[in-house]
Amino acid sequence: MHADFRGARALRPGPAARVRAFLLVAGILLAASFLASCGALPGADPSVPGTGEGSASPGTGTAVTTADATSASYPALVADARWVTREGERALVVTPTAYLREHGSADVAKEAWRRVSAAVPDADTPGMQDQFVCHAQYASTKTGWYLEPARPAVGYPRTVLTGCNPGNQSDVG
Repeated sequence: MHADFRGARALRPGPAARVRAFLLVAGILLAASFLASCGALPGADPSVPGTGEGSASPGTGTAVTTADATSASYPALVADARWVTREGERALVVTPTAYLREHGSADVAKEAWRRVSAAVPDADTPGMQDQFVCHAQYASTKTGWYLEPARPAVGYPRTVLTGCNPGNQSDVG
C-alpha cells in the first residue's frame, strides 16, 4: 500500500533552522576530526607517566596535590605541572596521572584543575581552565598538556571546537 500525499503541504525548514542544522553537523564533524587526530577515540592506548605524590610550586615540576574533604575521594590526578617556554610563548605543561587520563569526566577534571590552580595560582584563568578540561576530556592521550595563557578565553564549547587550542592553531605538543 502506498500513502497518498497529493495535496499535502511539504514541510520545509526555514533558513534559520537550516543554518542551525549546518552548524551542528559542522561542529560534530570538527569534534570527530579532532578526536581522531589526537588519538582520543575509544580503544586508544595512552602512554602513562609516573603517578608520584608531592607538593608543587610554579616551575618546580613536581606532583600537584592539595588535600581537603572534597578531594579525598580522588587519588593523585596530576603527576607534574611546570612552566616552560616554547617557541617564545610561556606554557604550563601538565602531565596527568593514569587515573585522570582514564576518568576525565567533568567532575574529575574540575577537581584536577582545582588542585593545579591551588599549586600554580598564576595559571588560574578561564582560558587556561577551558584548555585543561578540554585536554582531560578529549586529548587525554597526549603525553603532556600544554596550556598557554596567551591563548584567548573563548569559552569551553569554542575551545573544544578548536582542538583545545583557541587562537593560533599551531600546536607543537
